[in-house]
Amino acid sequence: MSEPKPKRTVELPWLALAGCGAALAWDGWQGGGTGLHRIAAYALGAVLAVPLGVRVLLGRRVNPWLGRLGLVVVTLAVTLVLAEVALRLANVRVFESSELVRDPRLGHRLIPGRGGLDAWGFHNVSIPERAAVVVLGDSQTYGTNLGLAETYPSQLQVLLGTPVVNLGLGGYGPIQWMALCERALSLEPDTLVIGLYFGNDLLDAHRFAGLEAWSSLRDPALGYPSDPGAARPNKPAPNLTMAALDGLFAHSSMAGGAAEALKRRMRLSPLFGDLQWQEANAPSWTEGRIATHFTPRYRLPAVDLELPAVRDGLRILGECLGSIVELSAASETRVLVLLLPTKERCYADLALTRSLALHPDLERLHAAEVDATRRVLELLDALTIEHVDPTSAILAELQADRPVWPPHADGHFNPAGALLLARCLQERLQ
Repeated sequence: MSEPKPKRTVELPWLALAGCGAALAWDGWQGGGTGLHRIAAYALGAVLAVPLGVRVLLGRRVNPWLGRLGLVVVTLAVTLVLAEVALRLANVRVFESSELVRDPRLGHRLIPGRGGLDAWGFHNVSIPERAAVVVLGDSQTYGTNLGLAETYPSQLQVLLGTPVVNLGLGGYGPIQWMALCERALSLEPDTLVIGLYFGNDLLDAHRFAGLEAWSSLRDPALGYPSDPGAARPNKPAPNLTMAALDGLFAHSSMAGGAAEALKRRMRLSPLFGDLQWQEANAPSWTEGRIATHFTPRYRLPAVDLELPAVRDGLRILGECLGSIVELSAASETRVLVLLLPTKERCYADLALTRSLALHPDLERLHAAEVDATRRVLELLDALTIEHVDPTSAILAELQADRPVWPPHADGHFNPAGALLLARCLQERLQ
């Protein structure tokens, strides 16, 4: 009598991994978040299911290979854990996540020393005893989506060959510039540069007057938000995969640093644009090497002077700039405003130079921003403040098929755009 054939069994470890992978993929499908969050769950689920799939397709003969693969993975994991422990014992942090906290005068700030931040909580390697130039501004100045060396203050420092300090942060506007002015002047700069972004700075001036510390700036006829700061309780992770990854990045400086570098590259790629939020039925631009999306309905309420909050923001801008000029004059510091147009305004300019019809939403935004720019220039003239307007230089880059923004809806400058801003400032400062 012949012996029975061995049953085709599947080892429990591979089955357990595949089960975990299926659960994570299901959780990603059911959870919220963006498409990128779901893809992360699907990808991890697929990776965990690979050993089972290989085992089922190729049979028992692959067991030795799977065993060797498992040994390599375990060895790599143990090595990384030991390296992390060694770095912590040596008090070396490769990376530590930055964190927003509330501030009574600024609304919000970043905890110093984390995420590549300096001792003041800004995007610099360090704070020197003296800087030739100090730059105030919002996320465009901070350098959202950019590495430290790619921000326009950092590139300006290279061009000038002299220390430049970046005191910009996302969400900051005229009130924060005024609040930070004394700190900026403590570095004894020759020039104080203010990056004024038309995408939100006028509205932010109105919003942050809602802080109790700045109640004197309010118009009694208007209402103000009671909690305008950007610091909010952290939202729960949209799925289990993101919760695990967030925990890993938060507690491992090596993993956090690698993830941050990867995120910066992804935010500048077309793939990221396909996965992020885009304004429904909004216009876009695709020509040559330039491909981008617009958010005119999102931008319009922040720059339309027909709206009381934006008009109030323009008034507050004038008061804040007046205080900055007064403080700077006492230390004989030059004040220079860098006008930062929105992506939508510049592409609308490009379309008009080619006699192209504008999408109605883009046309309304363009008209509103042109009017706001004119009013701001009148204000700067009245305060005798110099300005640099890079709009024509940006338009020349777009006409030459050289993009200065990412290929999706994000309105922050890419590294090439930041370099262009730095060069415009260099021309004025030298």
